[in-house]
Amino acid sequence: MKIDVILSLGGNTGDVPSAFRRALEKLKGGGLCEVRISSLYRTAPVGCAKGTPDFINAAVSGKWQDTLDSLHRL
Repeated sequence: MKIDVILSLGGNTGDVPSAFRRALEKLKGGGLCEVRISSLYRTAPVGCAKGTPDFINAAVSGKWQDTLDSLHRL
């Protein structure tokens, strides 16, 4: 039985969009199907040291057939 999953992605160092692409490839290769990703959103850091770069965030949804533990281990 496949379950619906929603994941959040976020980062603020390095090439974040490329890191998101690699994460999506790994998720798909690990069995996540019917994958959809939101637009990328830039947000100001909250509660971080002065000078912390903005964050880039996105949401990913899909169907997963294995255990949630196996999804976390990807």
